[in-house]
Amino acid sequence: MNETVIYDPFDPEVLTNPYPLYARLREETPVFWNDRMRSWVATRYDDCRDVLRDHRTFARDRRRVNVDVPEFAQNLQTLDPPQLAPLRSLLMNAFRAQDLDAAAHRTHDRIRGLLRSLSEHGEFDWIHEVAAPVALGLTAELFGVTEPDHEPYVAMADAISRRMDAGLDPTVVEPGDEARKRLNALADGWFAQDPGRPGLMTTIQELMAGSGVPGHYIGNSIATIFNASYGTVFAAAGNTVLTLLEHPGALDQFRDPRIVDLGVEELIRFDGPAQGTSRVAAERTVLGGHVIEAGQPVITLLAAANRDPAQFEQPDELLLDRTPNRHLGFGWGSHACSHAAVHDRADTTDELNRPLVEQWIDGPEWHFDGLVRQGRITDLMVSRYLTPPIRTGAGAPVRSVTLPPAVHGETYAEAMAFSLRAVGALGLARGVFHLEVFGEPGRFVAGELACRPGGTLIGRVGESVLGLDLWAASARLFTGDDIVRKDVDPGQAHGWFHLPSVAGVRNAVTPADILGVAGVTSVSMKTPVGAVMGGMLKSSAAGIGAATVSGPTEEACRQAMDSVVEKVLEIHEERR
Repeated sequence: MNETVIYDPFDPEVLTNPYPLYARLREETPVFWNDRMRSWVATRYDDCRDVLRDHRTFARDRRRVNVDVPEFAQNLQTLDPPQLAPLRSLLMNAFRAQDLDAAAHRTHDRIRGLLRSLSEHGEFDWIHEVAAPVALGLTAELFGVTEPDHEPYVAMADAISRRMDAGLDPTVVEPGDEARKRLNALADGWFAQDPGRPGLMTTIQELMAGSGVPGHYIGNSIATIFNASYGTVFAAAGNTVLTLLEHPGALDQFRDPRIVDLGVEELIRFDGPAQGTSRVAAERTVLGGHVIEAGQPVITLLAAANRDPAQFEQPDELLLDRTPNRHLGFGWGSHACSHAAVHDRADTTDELNRPLVEQWIDGPEWHFDGLVRQGRITDLMVSRYLTPPIRTGAGAPVRSVTLPPAVHGETYAEAMAFSLRAVGALGLARGVFHLEVFGEPGRFVAGELACRPGGTLIGRVGESVLGLDLWAASARLFTGDDIVRKDVDPGQAHGWFHLPSVAGVRNAVTPADILGVAGVTSVSMKTPVGAVMGGMLKSSAAGIGAATVSGPTEEACRQAMDSVVEKVLEIHEERR
């Protein structure tokens, strides 16, 4: 567990400019153990992203590794799904209910007034005279609370921030804990304010009733979010101005309104408000070729990941029109910064405007496919991804298994009720539908509803589960012809999955190789033998083809898929 490059976040050179060191770490020791911090450190984009989105393996709730943390102290930052989901949903709904445009206009007016006043002095301290008061004022306005006194709050927030470095400097613990107590007392007073005052506090209190979210979760989270909002805006304001000063001409580019949204994202990627964040391994796992034991912390260096050339072209260049730009400046997954979701509402490019529901909703991803006649769903197939498509970015082939109706009656009932609401909202009286759903039964969230059968090999699986061809059935609903059915076993499980590829290698896998594996029922090849394969990083449809399987249980289908994937990769390795 030795690091070949010494990483000391307090080193003056690192504090001034950490990016040359980050580049060496990514190249020479992308995942390493830091003795001083008593933690693993990840520096590459894929590793950091995978840690942040895998809440089952990497936890924020340290009670999962037997650390004694009192229940009354839990908040948005310390809980993991599923306990986190209702709290996060309540807070996100409260954020989205705010008049952000009005808050932005008032903040702009405040900044202009500050700059007019300060310009009379010839020079001024941007951080303390602009960034700090603007960050505090904006946050107080968003929350709908009286703005705290500036200097005491800045000192309190600084002590709380330094408390996070307790592993490196034990002297920050006591002042940090005292500052946290003062912040909590400040937040407690906000609950007693005028309930009619516009802002987050009023909205949150309105949503609390009947939410089922424990009051102490919400109370603790108010203080946490307020300080996180202040700290994020404060840090981003400082880094942004420094970046613009160091890149002459960049500010002029922002005069083009088409560049604003992309440019803001690029500034956050280039030098964002946070250097990193941490998780703790909830179980023994492997990251970057290193065994991580249960209970060991893992720090993800977000700033290093955001300069990873494997993810970003010209990563050390400020490209204000960069797209796509899937940076980690606001984190990723279930603990991503709440302000990122609010900010995403204003994104205008196709890539940034595409809702990634799976980033925000915890639990599996499902597909509901079926037929509607006279407003009633007559046929329904429920499928669940073993590996959600978003994981394809890590090189994992997408795999989906249907739930046998005879075994999963309760889930089918939940899916039927949810699908009826979805097609009813769409006004679909007859036809075929494909519904993309996230979350657990009873808490489903719709991501997409299409008036067509599902793609890839979902149609073939539908013939095995429903006993009908969904495409043909869709057409016959409108022609009035009888729908042709075949007998099926309602207790049998079925599934489909992609066949993995290795970029740059010529394919040597044949359909016979796949069909020779027990449980495989069909195969569809898109990359012929001898053709150069593409990678698995850009699309959920990546790979050399797809196949279907069948078995007495979902686990049998999973094992058949595993066997095929292992065989395909062996053939690829031989060819390479």
